[in-house]
Amino acid sequence: MRKYTVEGAPAVIGPDMLMGLSRDQAKVRAHRLIQEGAHWRPTRTVTFKAGEVISLDREPDDLPATLGEVLVPARSEVTVAKSRASTKRRGAKSRASTKSKPTPEPAGTSPGPVQTGGVAAPGPTKG
Repeated sequence: MRKYTVEGAPAVIGPDMLMGLSRDQAKVRAHRLIQEGAHWRPTRTVTFKAGEVISLDREPDDLPATLGEVLVPARSEVTVAKSRASTKRRGAKSRASTKSKPTPEPAGTSPGPVQTGGVAAPGPTKG
């Protein structure tokens, strides 16, 4: 069995696949499932929404094209935890870097000559 996460469009699984489901997943689809040992086989098509994790008796390369587009091999919990920690660190760095950038001065307020039509004109004066 290989774990997949549904991403994007719903995944529609037919009777030709054996599935590993959580108790809750099996309970809401019980009217369309037959239990085979610890796994489930649909009697008719069953649908899974984005974000659901299911196990199938197929490798990614053996999935039908329609399922290959919406099922992504699930990452292990360790990989997910590392990824989340990395994302948090990157987010903190990017927020810190935006705080340290100097703000540009509004146009026309910087001292010095201002170029107009190829002739140097004096800068703004206080007075």
